[in-house]
Amino acid sequence: MSALPLFLAVDTSTLRLSAALVQGEEVVAQVDLEAERGHGRQLLALCDKITKEAGSSLAQIDAFAVGLGPGSFTGLRIGLALFKGLAFAYQKPLFGGSSLRAAAARYAKVGALLCPCMDARKAEVYTALYRAQEGLVLQPRLDERVIAPRLLVEELLFAAPGDEKIWFGGTGAHEYRGVLASAFGARAEFVPEDESAPWAVDLARQAQARMAVGESPSIHSMEPKYLRPSDAEISGQVGRGEGL
Repeated sequence: MSALPLFLAVDTSTLRLSAALVQGEEVVAQVDLEAERGHGRQLLALCDKITKEAGSSLAQIDAFAVGLGPGSFTGLRIGLALFKGLAFAYQKPLFGGSSLRAAAARYAKVGALLCPCMDARKAEVYTALYRAQEGLVLQPRLDERVIAPRLLVEELLFAAPGDEKIWFGGTGAHEYRGVLASAFGARAEFVPEDESAPWAVDLARQAQARMAVGESPSIHSMEPKYLRPSDAEISGQVGRGEGL
């Protein structure tokens, strides 16, 4: 077995579960599948299966990585809770990463402008804009946000003027394809949904880079990145008379 650290990474921010085992430059194993409702048990079984098939075990994982969102509130809570538990049980570090970046990384090409868009419901999308650089390092051009598609168009026209192509991926890009195609015409390239979901391999890459510079995140303070309050939180604020 290589002396390089073995990373187990998962993303649960969408209806597609993504899991990967990564060691150095090698992707030891990876799997993507449709998530079941309340997929906590499914996720644990998947992690156990992927490690055993690679001739390893959860006890042999050197570090864990998990997508912090944005995305499905329930999915993010399940993924983070499980990986916090594994990290605590095996006394190994846990790294939280951006699910949007992990989505863009799946279809990144050097020099390309990448705009992952996840359907956030309420006529909005979770999104960001990245420039893929050498080594497929993703440089943010627009920070992560939740926004209406037509407002996103305005921000993209400001952040990326000219006639350069923009690669759109994710459920939001396909839900609002008409809006984006109308605004950007031939500039807009749409990546198939099954090729633009968050990629656990990139979450492992994010964790590798952070471990290499000595980061040691606290699992106790790690929280999902929702970008907006849940309906329950909004109802509570209204009930207390806040924000009125």
